Amino acid sequence: MKDRLSDKLISAIEESMPPRTNLAGYLTKELFISKEAAYRRLRGDVPFTLEEASIIANKLNISLDKLSGNDNSGAIINMSLIKHQNSLENYDETIVRFLNITEQLQGDPSAQLHWATNMIPFILCEPYMYITKFRIARWLHQSNNITGTLSDIEINKKTLLLQSEVATRFRNIPVSLYIWDTEIISSFIKQVQLFSNLRILVKEDIYKIKEELYALIDDMEKIAADGCFNNGGRAYIHLSNINLEASYGYIESDSIQISTIRIYAINIIDSRHPDICRLQKEWIHSLRRYSTLITESSEMERLKFFNKQREYVNNL
Repeated sequence: MKDRLSDKLISAIEESMPPRTNLAGYLTKELFISKEAAYRRLRGDVPFTLEEASIIANKLNISLDKLSGNDNSGAIINMSLIKHQNSLENYDETIVRFLNITEQLQGDPSAQLHWATNMIPFILCEPYMYITKFRIARWLHQSNNITGTLSDIEINKKTLLLQSEVATRFRNIPVSLYIWDTEIISSFIKQVQLFSNLRILVKEDIYKIKEELYALIDDMEKIAADGCFNNGGRAYIHLSNINLEASYGYIESDSIQISTIRIYAINIIDSRHPDICRLQKEWIHSLRRYSTLITESSEMERLKFFNKQREYVNNL
């Protein structure tokens, strides 16, 4: 029985990894074991311990229940949980989950991202310090009732480096299809106004956020016009003609498929179950039918949209 489970786990690992991945090297890194110990497990000479199997299953979203024949739910859902008393450590862990998701896409020319969002995409916010701090401060206040102003929030270098790496990886995906809710800027501004009324933001904070929003809108417009990220992959931007209920993502390549839904401001639910991924992809593409492509086309619609976003910022 143990041998069969180990064989199934090895097969699941192979299916979850990109082609030509050095499996022994991956196990050595993730399990902190020697290369020879990794080879013994891959050959089946030594079974994986329960702890080792759990670590790998968590990293690659493999269902141990399914491998053991006890798959009652028919679906695999993963979500981040609060594990640390330090809230920013929880934030870092969420970012690391994005890193793990994108790790298998590195250098894969078949990778594609499909993303329908009712918020400013994280990968566009990342270069802007005050916008980033506000996103984190809003989450801290809402989730943990932390008091204080924006200036009380300190983001360490590790967090900034993690964010930058995630943003770079997403920008480098060869093809990205985005569907934006037309209210993504105005909804962000409403949040800024609310936290200003709560005295979490002071005038200087709002001034800095406005400056960054103008620059962010310029970046968004350039991506929409050029159809690509700077030194990154292709990007096709659509404007939704209906309000989006949430932010939905779908990532696929020749070797993997992952669906995600954003919850609780910064967290995600993700799944690699083929049925869930199929439904997610179909839903995003159904939203596409109710959207207008503004990348390298519909120039008047594009100008109208971005000018409207600047008006929102002017009124902040």
